Amino acid sequence: MQNGTLTVTNAEAEEPTNSYCNSLTYNGSSQTLTKTAGTGYTFSGNTGTNAGEYVVTASLKDNYKWSDGGSDDVTFKCNILQKEITFKADSASKVYDGTPLTKQTATLQSGSLVTGHTATFTITGTITNVGTATNTLSSVVIKNGNVDVTENYNITKQNGTLTVTQATGTISLE
Repeated sequence: MQNGTLTVTNAEAEEPTNSYCNSLTYNGSSQTLTKTAGTGYTFSGNTGTNAGEYVVTASLKDNYKWSDGGSDDVTFKCNILQKEITFKADSASKVYDGTPLTKQTATLQSGSLVTGHTATFTITGTITNVGTATNTLSSVVIKNGNVDVTENYNITKQNGTLTVTQATGTISLE
């Protein structure tokens, strides 16, 4: 019988990169930012709710090393994208009556709000005399209850049109 040397080396793990990130869009709920961790390591910081950038940390399990020989935690970034929506200030028209025409409402044209979210608008537009004016949608605020969640949406704003037409009447001569 001969004595020998037995050498045990750490198993190698492939170092994760942002290719492990899932393609996510804001939905109002907590989401897992990454695919399942590979053999030999775990992820932390890989869940998020709000749109934005998150730093994910990959940590080696015992008896593993990265394929480049390193052993330090590895970080990479994943994103949750803003939800795309479009609102348009409503248009309105009336026959001239000497009073201003305004319309303080807007309509969702594309996309959708997360269930339970509500939108309020700042709309400026007024016209009194015959003609047209822009009904400008200058801001949209989206809330979940009392919490402002506007930053989770990429909002396209479109303007409407206000129109006052000429009044028709009959003039009688006596």
